[in-house]
This record gives sequence, structure tokens and C-alpha cells, in this order.
Amino acid sequence: MIREFLCFESGRVLGDRRIVGVGLLILLITTFLVVSGYRNHAAFQLEKEAFVNYERQRIPQYVNYAQYAALGFRVLFEPSPLAVFTESGRLLASVESKVDMSELVQIYNVHKGRQLFTVKGYFSDVFGFLFVIGTLIMVYSGAATFSSRSAIVLRMQFLGYSRVFWGVLLSRFTVLSALFCIPIASLCALALWGSIAFSPAEIRHLLAAGLLLWVVLAFFFILGFMLKGVFRFSKNTLLWSFLIWFALVFLVPELVAEYVYVRSQRLPSNDSLNFQKLRVVLENEARAVEHVRNMSQKKDVDMKAVVRKQVHFFMKNIHLLNRNIELDMTRRVSSLIRQYERVSLLIPSQFFLFVNREISGLGYRGYLDFKQHVMHLQERFMRFFFQQHYFHKAEKVKSFVRPGESVYQSPSYLTTMFGWGVCLILLYMIMMCAWSQRRYHRLAKEP
Repeated sequence: MIREFLCFESGRVLGDRRIVGVGLLILLITTFLVVSGYRNHAAFQLEKEAFVNYERQRIPQYVNYAQYAALGFRVLFEPSPLAVFTESGRLLASVESKVDMSELVQIYNVHKGRQLFTVKGYFSDVFGFLFVIGTLIMVYSGAATFSSRSAIVLRMQFLGYSRVFWGVLLSRFTVLSALFCIPIASLCALALWGSIAFSPAEIRHLLAAGLLLWVVLAFFFILGFMLKGVFRFSKNTLLWSFLIWFALVFLVPELVAEYVYVRSQRLPSNDSLNFQKLRVVLENEARAVEHVRNMSQKKDVDMKAVVRKQVHFFMKNIHLLNRNIELDMTRRVSSLIRQYERVSLLIPSQFFLFVNREISGLGYRGYLDFKQHVMHLQERFMRFFFQQHYFHKAEKVKSFVRPGESVYQSPSYLTTMFGWGVCLILLYMIMMCAWSQRRYHRLAKEP
């Protein structure tokens, strides 16, 4: 019985020129996007090599540590190789950050704060393209499963309602899934045998993203199937299905992003944080200058020891005050990101966008970890400068950067709520199927 349903639905799907034509177009565009992603990755590797060589060659050019502290060094952000497939959701428009002594009063671009939530993702990469076109085809195919009420009644006379309902629904989705499994399986094959080396964790995350895409496609297929019953086989069903698809894929994520953006405006701006840090530093500087002036008027005072004492005082007290300003901002941003994640969990399209962004390493987790990495380097660089400038007085400037520290390699992240998100989408699907079964049965019995 299942074989007959599969053969029948295969003929219907493959006989629909619109579905076949769009399927071939998907395969061609997916191939183009993958090739473009690989080329961009290769170009980035060349840029990274030039970046590392430049940073290594500039250190010997410094005359003293004061110059080193003023000019500093840069840190390059390297996303996960999975960005080849999911790069459109990137948050970090600037892929590098600078570390120097102006960090005493500055918050760099990597500390985006509330500006982080002005970045909106678009579906222009491989997974995003498959999502947009795939969900549109699924909504259309779901709405076209039963052309009319008489089609159900005619089959019920021979097979019974339950067999007709579940047989047609499952077999049609199976055939459509096979069409989309080809590009998804091709992506996974490229991850395993392509020219880019993926870690086992990245391959697992890629498979998880493929699974989520398949589940979301199933959600939209059942949604289109349900809408056919909602509008009682009306000729306007396809129009309403398209409008609802557009709202779920584009409008609702935009509204969620706008909601989070409005809430993010309650966060202090970077300029206000910079002013707080500047005021703390200048107040300490005025106190330190006054103290050194008073001590210089006394006899038999080791002024070098006095200056060193002020340096220690700054590191143990003033610097911690400024660092706490940044950490407090980080905690507030992290709290808002968690709220964004929980809201995204409720909406399949928004949840897919959130996951798609995170597995590339260019999402919120990648941002927070990159920020933490840069702050750690700033902390160490400041102590390194004070030690070399005030305590050691080395003639030749030593490089602070250890091998590999000038490039931050962001791993791929999978949200901790991934399982809950998938289960919630499955729950939506079960509820829609249960409602559709009763609805179609009622429509089939109408005279």
C-alpha cells in the first residue's frame, strides 16, 4: 500500500513542472553558493597569512615600549569553516580588533554593546537559500496535496479515510524530502571530502543544521496542508498560504529583531562607558601626580619606588574599576542575548536563523568569546607594558604576542536549546496534523 502511494505521489510531484524546475534551479544555485563560499574561504586564508606576517614584522620596528604601547597590535577574527555554508548571519562586520594602551579609556568596535543588535541576518547563504526556497515549495506542495474535497471522497470509498489521509500526506512529504536531501547530503559530503578540514564537532553541527532544515521544511509542508483545510479548498488558498509564508519567514523575524533592538537601546552607549573609564583614569592620574609631587619635595626618597607603587595601585584598584565597567556591560548584553534566544525558540523560522548564525562562529557566542579573548589580551598587554617600561627597562623591544595569538579561531557553536527547539517544532507539527485530520474528515463527510 505504501509503495502505491509513493509511486502515485512521485508521479504527481515529478509531473509538476514548477516543482521540478525550481528543484533544478535550487541545485544550480546551491552549487554556485558552495563554490563561492570555498573561494571566499581560500581568499581569507591568503589575507590571514599576510596579516600574520605584517604583525610579526612590525614589532622589531618599535624603538621603545612607549611606542609599542601606543601603536599596539591587532587580533584577527577567523570564523569556523562552516561559515562557508552559513555566512549571511554574521554579526561581526569588522573581523579584527586592536589592542594597545588606549584601552584604559576606550571600548573598541569588538565591544559593540547595544549596537550588536542592529545587525540583522538575511538568507543569502547556502542554508538560508535552501530555507527560503524550500519552505516556499513546501507550503505550495502542502496546499496542493488534495486538489478538492471530491479527491478525498473518491479515495475514501476504496481505502478508508485514515489510510488516504496519512498515506498521501506521508508519501508526498517523503518524495519532496528526497528532492531536498540531495543538496543537503551534498553539503555534508563536501564537509567530509572537500578541501577544507572540518573538525568532528563542526561536522556534527553541520548535520544538526541539516536536520533542523529538514524539520522546518516538514513544518511548512504541514502548514500548507492545514491551510487547505482552513480555507475549505478555496481558490485563494495558495494566495493566503504565500502571505502566511512571507509573514513567518520575513515579517515575524524582522519584528523579533526590532523588539530585541528596542530593548537593547536601554543599554548604555559605548561613548558613555568610555567617559566613565576616562573619568576614573583622570581622577587617579590627578591623585597620583599630586602624590608624586609631594614625595619629590621630601629628602631621601626613591622616586622610582614611588612611581612603581603608583603603578601597582593602578593595576590593583583603578584598572579593576574600569574592567568591572566592561564586565557589567558584557553581563547585560549576555542577558539580552539569552532573551533573544528564548524568543527565537518559539518561532521556527527565527530559530533556524539563530542556529544558522551560531554554527558559523559569527553569531552571539562567537562575539562574546572573541570579546573575552581580546579583553584577556588587553589585560596581559597592560601588565606586560608596565613591567617592561617601569621595572625592567630592556633595551630591545620584545614581542608580547605569542605564536597563534594574533588570530582568534572561532569554533562552531550549537545553541544549548537546539533539542528544545526541534521538539517544539515537532509539537507544532503534531498539533497541526491532529487538527487537519479532524478538519479534512469533517469536510469529506459534508454533502
